[in-house]
Amino acid sequence: FNWLARAKTVTALPVVLCFVVGTATAVPDAFSAKVGSVVGFAAYMACQFLDEPHYLFVYFLCFLLALATTLILAYAQQLRRILGRPAPAASQASASAVVGVESWRMLWPVVGAIVALVALITVALQIGSQALFLVFGVAWFLAFAALVALPTPRSQPRSEEAAAAKPAGKMKAVENGGAQEQDGRATEKSSAEAEAPTSSGAEREAAV
Repeated sequence: FNWLARAKTVTALPVVLCFVVGTATAVPDAFSAKVGSVVGFAAYMACQFLDEPHYLFVYFLCFLLALATTLILAYAQQLRRILGRPAPAASQASASAVVGVESWRMLWPVVGAIVALVALITVALQIGSQALFLVFGVAWFLAFAALVALPTPRSQPRSEEAAAAKPAGKMKAVENGGAQEQDGRATEKSSAEAEAPTSSGAEREAAV
Protein backbone atom coordinates (compact mmCIF):
# COMPACT_ATOMS: atom_id res chain seq x y z
CA PHE A 1 0.00 0.00 0.00
CA ASN A 2 2.84 2.39 0.79
CA TRP A 3 4.39 1.80 -2.63
CA LEU A 4 1.03 2.36 -4.36
CA ALA A 5 0.47 5.62 -2.49
CA ARG A 6 3.92 6.90 -3.45
CA ALA A 7 3.40 5.91 -7.09
CA LYS A 8 0.08 7.79 -7.23
CA THR A 9 1.62 10.92 -5.74
CA VAL A 10 4.49 10.99 -8.24
CA THR A 11 2.07 10.61 -11.17
CA ALA A 12 -0.17 13.35 -9.76
CA LEU A 13 2.67 15.87 -9.47
CA PRO A 14 2.74 17.02 -13.14
CA VAL A 15 -1.06 17.00 -13.31
CA VAL A 16 -1.41 19.28 -10.28
CA LEU A 17 1.46 21.46 -11.52
CA CYS A 18 -0.11 22.04 -14.95
CA PHE A 19 -3.52 22.66 -13.39
CA VAL A 20 -2.26 25.26 -10.92
CA VAL A 21 -0.01 27.02 -13.43
CA GLY A 22 -2.63 26.95 -16.19
CA THR A 23 -5.41 28.40 -14.04
CA ALA A 24 -3.33 30.97 -12.13
CA THR A 25 -1.06 32.36 -14.85
CA ALA A 26 -1.11 33.07 -18.58
CA VAL A 27 2.58 33.31 -19.53
CA PRO A 28 4.22 29.90 -18.83
CA ASP A 29 4.41 27.71 -21.92
CA ALA A 30 4.72 23.96 -22.51
CA PHE A 31 8.52 24.05 -22.31
CA SER A 32 8.45 25.58 -18.82
CA ALA A 33 5.85 23.08 -17.61
CA LYS A 34 7.79 20.11 -19.01
CA VAL A 35 11.06 21.15 -17.39
CA GLY A 36 9.30 21.88 -14.11
CA SER A 37 7.62 18.46 -14.15
CA VAL A 38 10.93 16.71 -14.85
CA VAL A 39 12.67 18.58 -12.03
CA GLY A 40 9.87 17.80 -9.57
CA PHE A 41 9.79 14.14 -10.64
CA ALA A 42 13.56 13.76 -10.28
CA ALA A 43 13.56 15.44 -6.86
CA TYR A 44 10.71 13.24 -5.64
CA MET A 45 12.38 10.05 -6.84
CA ALA A 46 15.66 11.08 -5.21
CA CYS A 47 13.88 11.61 -1.88
CA GLN A 48 12.44 8.08 -1.90
CA PHE A 49 15.67 6.81 -0.35
CA LEU A 50 15.01 8.89 2.77
CA ASP A 51 13.08 7.41 5.68
CA GLU A 52 11.98 10.80 6.96
CA PRO A 53 9.97 13.01 6.47
CA HIS A 54 6.57 11.71 5.35
CA TYR A 55 6.15 11.18 1.61
CA LEU A 56 3.32 13.75 1.40
CA PHE A 57 5.59 16.40 2.89
CA VAL A 58 8.24 15.43 0.35
CA TYR A 59 5.62 15.64 -2.38
CA PHE A 60 4.67 19.17 -1.33
CA LEU A 61 8.30 20.33 -1.31
CA CYS A 62 8.90 18.79 -4.75
CA PHE A 63 5.75 20.47 -6.03
CA LEU A 64 7.02 23.86 -4.83
CA LEU A 65 10.36 23.15 -6.52
CA ALA A 66 8.62 22.23 -9.79
CA LEU A 67 6.42 25.34 -9.56
CA ALA A 68 9.43 27.60 -8.95
CA THR A 69 11.27 26.02 -11.89
CA THR A 70 8.30 26.56 -14.20
CA LEU A 71 7.88 30.21 -13.23
CA ILE A 72 11.61 30.94 -13.49
CA LEU A 73 11.82 29.44 -16.97
CA ALA A 74 8.72 31.38 -18.00
CA TYR A 75 9.69 34.83 -16.74
CA ALA A 76 13.53 34.80 -16.82
CA GLN A 77 14.10 36.07 -20.36
CA GLN A 78 17.92 35.91 -20.18
CA LEU A 79 17.78 32.25 -19.15
CA ARG A 80 15.46 31.48 -22.06
CA ARG A 81 17.88 33.19 -24.46
CA ILE A 82 20.69 31.00 -23.14
CA LEU A 83 18.54 27.91 -23.70
CA GLY A 84 17.61 29.13 -27.18
CA ARG A 85 13.92 29.52 -26.41
CA PRO A 86 11.79 32.49 -27.51
CA ALA A 87 9.84 34.52 -24.99
CA PRO A 88 6.43 32.95 -24.29
CA ALA A 89 3.37 34.87 -25.39
CA ALA A 90 0.55 35.39 -22.91
CA SER A 91 -2.46 33.29 -23.80
CA GLN A 92 -5.77 35.06 -24.35
CA ALA A 93 -8.96 33.16 -23.60
CA SER A 94 -11.75 33.49 -26.15
CA ALA A 95 -15.19 34.33 -24.79
CA SER A 96 -17.07 33.15 -27.86
CA ALA A 97 -19.09 29.97 -27.32
CA VAL A 98 -18.85 27.59 -30.28
CA VAL A 99 -20.62 24.69 -28.53
CA GLY A 100 -24.36 24.62 -28.00
CA VAL A 101 -25.32 25.23 -24.36
CA GLU A 102 -29.04 24.61 -24.66
CA SER A 103 -30.61 22.31 -22.08
CA TRP A 104 -30.84 18.62 -23.02
CA ARG A 105 -34.34 17.24 -22.70
CA MET A 106 -33.02 13.89 -21.37
CA LEU A 107 -30.92 15.52 -18.65
CA TRP A 108 -33.10 14.71 -15.65
CA PRO A 109 -33.92 11.12 -16.69
CA VAL A 110 -30.18 10.46 -16.99
CA VAL A 111 -29.56 12.06 -13.58
CA GLY A 112 -32.29 9.87 -12.08
CA ALA A 113 -30.75 6.75 -13.63
CA ILE A 114 -27.33 7.60 -12.20
CA VAL A 115 -28.75 8.20 -8.73
CA ALA A 116 -30.65 4.90 -8.89
CA LEU A 117 -27.54 2.99 -9.99
CA VAL A 118 -25.45 4.50 -7.19
CA ALA A 119 -28.13 3.61 -4.64
CA LEU A 120 -28.37 0.06 -6.03
CA ILE A 121 -24.62 -0.61 -5.88
CA THR A 122 -24.45 0.91 -2.39
CA VAL A 123 -27.17 -1.40 -1.10
CA ALA A 124 -25.61 -4.40 -2.86
CA LEU A 125 -22.24 -3.78 -1.25
CA GLN A 126 -23.68 -3.05 2.18
CA ILE A 127 -25.71 -6.25 2.41
CA GLY A 128 -23.19 -8.32 0.45
CA SER A 129 -25.72 -9.69 -2.04
CA GLN A 130 -24.17 -11.23 -5.14
CA ALA A 131 -27.53 -11.42 -6.90
CA LEU A 132 -28.17 -7.72 -6.33
CA PHE A 133 -24.68 -6.98 -7.60
CA LEU A 134 -25.45 -8.88 -10.81
CA VAL A 135 -28.68 -6.91 -11.13
CA PHE A 136 -26.63 -3.74 -10.83
CA GLY A 137 -24.27 -4.95 -13.58
CA VAL A 138 -27.15 -5.60 -15.96
CA ALA A 139 -28.81 -2.28 -15.10
CA TRP A 140 -25.55 -0.42 -15.60
CA PHE A 141 -25.02 -2.01 -19.02
CA LEU A 142 -28.56 -1.16 -20.11
CA ALA A 143 -28.22 2.42 -18.86
CA PHE A 144 -24.91 2.80 -20.68
CA ALA A 145 -26.38 1.44 -23.93
CA ALA A 146 -29.39 3.76 -23.61
CA LEU A 147 -27.11 6.74 -22.98
CA VAL A 148 -25.13 5.97 -26.13
CA ALA A 149 -28.30 5.51 -28.19
CA LEU A 150 -30.04 8.68 -26.98
CA PRO A 151 -30.21 11.47 -29.56
CA THR A 152 -28.30 14.64 -28.83
CA PRO A 153 -29.25 18.10 -30.14
CA ARG A 154 -27.13 19.35 -32.99
CA SER A 155 -25.14 22.52 -32.41
CA GLN A 156 -26.34 25.47 -34.40
CA PRO A 157 -23.70 26.55 -36.93
CA ARG A 158 -24.88 30.15 -36.55
CA SER A 159 -23.00 30.49 -33.27
CA GLU A 160 -19.72 29.57 -34.93
CA GLU A 161 -20.40 31.85 -37.86
CA ALA A 162 -21.32 34.67 -35.50
CA ALA A 163 -18.15 34.09 -33.49
CA ALA A 164 -16.13 34.27 -36.71
CA ALA A 165 -18.05 37.29 -38.02
CA LYS A 166 -17.62 39.28 -34.81
CA PRO A 167 -13.83 39.72 -35.11
CA ALA A 168 -14.25 40.38 -38.84
CA GLY A 169 -16.73 43.15 -38.05
CA LYS A 170 -14.31 44.67 -35.56
CA MET A 171 -11.49 44.59 -38.11
CA LYS A 172 -13.74 46.19 -40.72
CA ALA A 173 -14.70 48.96 -38.29
CA VAL A 174 -11.04 49.57 -37.49
CA GLU A 175 -10.21 49.70 -41.20
CA ASN A 176 -13.06 52.15 -41.85
CA GLY A 177 -11.89 54.30 -38.96
CA GLY A 178 -8.34 54.29 -40.31
CA ALA A 179 -9.56 55.23 -43.80
CA GLN A 180 -11.61 58.11 -42.39
CA GLU A 181 -8.64 59.31 -40.39
CA GLN A 182 -6.43 59.25 -43.49
CA ASP A 183 -9.07 61.17 -45.47
CA GLY A 184 -9.23 63.77 -42.70
CA ARG A 185 -5.47 64.18 -42.72
CA ALA A 186 -5.45 64.56 -46.51
CA THR A 187 -8.17 67.25 -46.30
CA GLU A 188 -6.24 69.15 -43.63
CA LYS A 189 -3.08 68.94 -45.70
CA SER A 190 -4.80 70.25 -48.84
CA SER A 191 -6.38 73.12 -46.87
CA ALA A 192 -3.01 74.04 -45.42
CA GLU A 193 -1.43 74.01 -48.88
CA ALA A 194 -4.25 76.19 -50.23
CA GLU A 195 -3.85 78.74 -47.42
CA ALA A 196 -0.06 78.86 -47.72
CA PRO A 197 0.09 81.02 -50.93
CA THR A 198 -2.53 83.42 -49.56
CA SER A 199 -0.63 83.98 -46.35
CA SER A 200 2.66 84.47 -48.22
CA GLY A 201 0.99 87.03 -50.55
CA ALA A 202 -0.41 88.94 -47.59
CA GLU A 203 3.02 89.03 -46.01
CA ARG A 204 4.54 90.47 -49.22
CA GLU A 205 1.88 93.18 -49.43
CA ALA A 206 2.49 94.10 -45.80
CA ALA A 207 6.23 94.32 -46.46
CA VAL A 208 5.67 96.62 -49.47
